[in-house]
Amino acid sequence: MAETEPRLRMNIETLRDLARIQCTDEEIAAEFGFTPDVLRKRLAARQCYADAIARGRREGLVALRRMLWQSAADGDAKMVLMLCKNLLGYSDKGEPRTEKPEPGPRPTEELTDDELARIASGSGG
Repeated sequence: MAETEPRLRMNIETLRDLARIQCTDEEIAAEFGFTPDVLRKRLAARQCYADAIARGRREGLVALRRMLWQSAADGDAKMVLMLCKNLLGYSDKGEPRTEKPEPGPRPTEELTDDELARIASGSGG
């Protein structure tokens, strides 16, 4: 007779708290005492678990962004510099980027049939 999966329960708040601090699926599963495969099955079976992880991860990123902004507002020069580089496009040369870099070629799988036909006919891409 095949063994059945143990009936382990996950607490939604704990799940969200772990996701908030950006724990990996492996770390979350270990915290509840089961494997990542069991966690994935539970996320697929109960939308409320997947929602709790998604919400927790978003909340964690927002909290981190708030801390960065607060540190910069409090005069932390390293945070001001980091935000200028990442959000305003500044470089160590002090010059802001004026243009966004051109995107690279799109993978063939992403092209529409019309785009592929134009490329094949040599009339542009």
